Amino acid sequence: MHLRTSLRVLALAVFAAANALAQQATPTPAAPAAPAAPAPAAAPRDELTPQQKAAMKEAESMRAQKARIDAELALADAKRTEELAPLNAEASKLNAERALRLAKANAEAAALEDERAKLERQAALEAARAAARLAERNNKIRELEAEAKQLQLESANTVARLTNELARF
Repeated sequence: MHLRTSLRVLALAVFAAANALAQQATPTPAAPAAPAAPAPAAAPRDELTPQQKAAMKEAESMRAQKARIDAELALADAKRTEELAPLNAEASKLNAERALRLAKANAEAAALEDERAKLERQAALEAARAAARLAERNNKIRELEAEAKQLQLESANTVARLTNELARF
């Protein structure tokens, strides 16, 4: 609200200045024309011809128009700035919210990535333990198979030895 009031006061001041310039530039009613008398021979240099006066009035009028146009442009610019201020504030707010959501999403993604890496390490550890247990069981099976073969050989040798002893009697 403070910005709006300041802009209105500024616009009012600019229009007042433009009106004052315009009033200065407007020609005042000319005095009744004096009878055409010959001009004195030694006319002062400060006096202007009617064409010069008209040109000066035209220049003043143009300056007043320029001041009025400048005031209108300043007012239009102030109005545009005033109208855009809430939109710019809303855009900034939305950008901040978007940045916050993005930061939260990145934080969640990082946390999920950490959790995934932890689960992968646990799975690799479990796989290594399972592989070690399997290798241990395979070794135990080989040992038992080797022991069974040894027992078969021993039993075959014992049977052969007993068969030979029986054959001798």
